[in-house]
Amino acid sequence: MKRCAEFVLTVLTMAVVASGAYLESDGDRPAIKPGPSVPPVRPAPDVHLPTLAQRVTVGAAHRWSGLTFYPLELPASHSVRRILTLDQALQRGELTIREVGEGRVAHLELRNDANLPVFLMAGELIVGGKQNRMVRNDVLLPRQSNWLEVEVYCGEQHRWKGSGGFKSGGTLSAPALRRMASGGAGQDRIWGEIGSQLKAAEVESETANYQRFFENGERRRRLDSCVERLRPLPGPRTVGCVVVGHHRIVGCDLFDDPDLFASLWPKLSRSYGADVVLPRPPIDLYSKQRRIAPLSAKTVRRFLDRVGGARFTRRPTPGSGKLWSVQGQVEGTSLEHFGGVIHASLFPARMTIQPLPQPRIEE
Repeated sequence: MKRCAEFVLTVLTMAVVASGAYLESDGDRPAIKPGPSVPPVRPAPDVHLPTLAQRVTVGAAHRWSGLTFYPLELPASHSVRRILTLDQALQRGELTIREVGEGRVAHLELRNDANLPVFLMAGELIVGGKQNRMVRNDVLLPRQSNWLEVEVYCGEQHRWKGSGGFKSGGTLSAPALRRMASGGAGQDRIWGEIGSQLKAAEVESETANYQRFFENGERRRRLDSCVERLRPLPGPRTVGCVVVGHHRIVGCDLFDDPDLFASLWPKLSRSYGADVVLPRPPIDLYSKQRRIAPLSAKTVRRFLDRVGGARFTRRPTPGSGKLWSVQGQVEGTSLEHFGGVIHASLFPARMTIQPLPQPRIEE
């Protein structure tokens, strides 16, 4: 019986340790240490994200409606290249988007007629055609490109008609959808998340059109106020931002070009603002174990430091550069070209609880 009691005590101890999240809080109470982790894998020599994550400094916080935005800045920086955003290229009439043949839900064809590369960010909404779409992965279209087939998600259901062209929705999906896209989620999961967000926001749409989420009058007013409040955040050396809300890191977007970041910041801030206008997410298991102190710039710094221990795996891309999958205590993707980071979309790793072994009672 003594051996049985010792085994049960061991199992209970394992359960407490397993419930710890990987990000420590900055409160006075000692943080629960994480369990054993996968040893860091040295990034390949041509992966630039770890170096950029180490170079940036965490700037003074900006706040809006429960969210805290920490700008990421380089010691000295200036734009050495020019890249057009999706919206800029469309406004200049130098980007054409069309259905693939008679139409394939998961793909669109794009042609860049500009003398500059065009960057498409994962989660951007493209409306029109036979169905609204959401860009699946970061893509850098080379200048003066031929038609390139780009992977997309369906951004609405129950509609497969229309002969009109495409245009930008002017919006970027909420962080939950962007995270799912970075992990390569299937279309069914994307539809499920869109449906959940529309339901939580009480948006009625016969075609489950995600674009409607951002067009509701009161919600649009609040998101406009978010964009206006955070307009001063990008400075001449600002290349990214880490966003904290609900006692957790919501996400991080990091570039090595301050001009590209500034161009996309209104879309990014609106995307993160959508996390507030939705109901507060459920408290996870770790949150139930103890009170969580507000996260500070120190926590943000530790989050960035963990990029160096991530695993990087090449993913295919139809455009220029290399697209890396980031896995470990920090997850996401990094599109890299020109010897630097075009854009990295990063999230804290989800907490996982390993099943405990069944106790064996010895007589």
